[in-house]
Amino acid sequence: MWKTMLGNGPELADYLGKMFGPRELEVRAERYTKGAGLALRGFFCRANLGTASKFVIFVNTAHHPGAVAATLAMNSVTTSTDRWLEKKLR
Repeated sequence: MWKTMLGNGPELADYLGKMFGPRELEVRAERYTKGAGLALRGFFCRANLGTASKFVIFVNTAHHPGAVAATLAMNSVTTSTDRWLEKKLR
């Protein structure tokens, strides 16, 4: 999924993998076009998925690929900052 979104630039995926570990971050990318779907480009949150608490990044792929990439990058940086602060405040 990351390589599809980022092309041949896996640096962000490598960084996020080191920051979060293999099971702490989940990216969900889907097309949301109905109702207010196009008003949403993406967001991140902390969510309980099954028995694990993860950072989840949602990206709406109904937008232009450039907008999707910018949204993914912005949410990745925000999520990383949140994770960094969480580690520092422990």
